[in-house]
Amino acid sequence: MSSKERATKLLGAMVIALKEGQRLGWVTEVYIDKGAKRIQGIAYRSAAFGKEPEVYVGFGDILKFSREFVIVSGQGEGRVVPPEVAPRSLRALRGCKITTHAGKHIETLADLVIDREDGRILQILLSENRVLEIDMADVQFGPDLVMVPADYQPVVSPAESEPDDLTDRFFRGGSLSYKVREGYEGLRNAMRTRLNPESVKKTWENGSQTAKRTILKTSQAIQQGIDQIMKKRETEKAADEPVNPEYVTPMDETKAYTDSDQPDAIVEMAPESVADAEPSEKTKTG
Repeated sequence: MSSKERATKLLGAMVIALKEGQRLGWVTEVYIDKGAKRIQGIAYRSAAFGKEPEVYVGFGDILKFSREFVIVSGQGEGRVVPPEVAPRSLRALRGCKITTHAGKHIETLADLVIDREDGRILQILLSENRVLEIDMADVQFGPDLVMVPADYQPVVSPAESEPDDLTDRFFRGGSLSYKVREGYEGLRNAMRTRLNPESVKKTWENGSQTAKRTILKTSQAIQQGIDQIMKKRETEKAADEPVNPEYVTPMDETKAYTDSDQPDAIVEMAPESVADAEPSEKTKTG
């Protein structure tokens, strides 16, 4: 399975607290550390279209993430979005012009491809699903521009295809992913065009089945993510435990001795042997 993920696909992902084992909300923003060229953190809200302030979680407290879910350490790790982080949002970065140091305009940034393991930026995506072929070490993210070397000659290649229509872009910021929501789009259209009740009923049933399958798939993915985190923690814990080579298993006093543990046997002499070895008192006086 590829570890690459588009940054915009994190918008709308479910946020889960591992410590409390509960859903916290859905991702509403992704923040980029422009100097380190990686994800700095995310923000989420407990409701899809709520008015409550966003809660910020730094990347160090994110245990695992994908387009379906983001697992964080716990609910207590969240805080108000720091003022210095706010200008580094992905939404603000999208649409920035890519320019050479000589002042030549190259393209416009549309999205970023990131590594799900460490959050590093791997590629820059352009409009019309294209990739800008450039070493990320040569890229600088400024406040308003993305800078590349002065002698850079643009090389563009097609990116992997992704569903990116209007419905997808709208619902990525909501509480459910596109695959869940699309099951109900047919129902809305059927009601809007006043189709017959049988058609509406059939559309509803098909949408419900799609939603159930998607929710089940997401739940399985979340459980797999949690299992991987717990397995990794157990491995790290076992590696940190000291090993004492001089440790000796204590003796169990309630356990019966084996033959090798028994003390030397005491041999009792028969009465005849005693008589032969030591003269009686009567013989001495005689």
